[in-house]
Amino acid sequence: MLVEPLPRPLYDQLRNAGVIHLELAFEGGSDEGLLNVNLVFDNGQNADSGVESSLSTTVEKWAWDAYSYSGCGDGTSYGDTITYNFETGKVTSQAWEMERVESEPQEHDIPFQEGN
Repeated sequence: MLVEPLPRPLYDQLRNAGVIHLELAFEGGSDEGLLNVNLVFDNGQNADSGVESSLSTTVEKWAWDAYSYSGCGDGTSYGDTITYNFETGKVTSQAWEMERVESEPQEHDIPFQEGN
């Protein structure tokens, strides 16, 4: 997934609030895109209420517009994680997917219940 540029006003807002990492965790596969926004603050806290929740909502609106993640697929889960590290000035992207793994078939006698 290509990394989208972060708007400077949003970056400034996050930095002024003490955010050091912004993680966008996209997930799809069942024709519905999902997004979890994780903000990590310089005091070690994650977003959970008040200003932090407002920031998460603002980031989520921007991310949906910027990334247009559809989530379409055949039911197999997949996703992309984009992490903006404000301490290092770097951004990383990582794709992931689930894979169906089948065990060896086991053969059994058909069990019967006597009676009705």
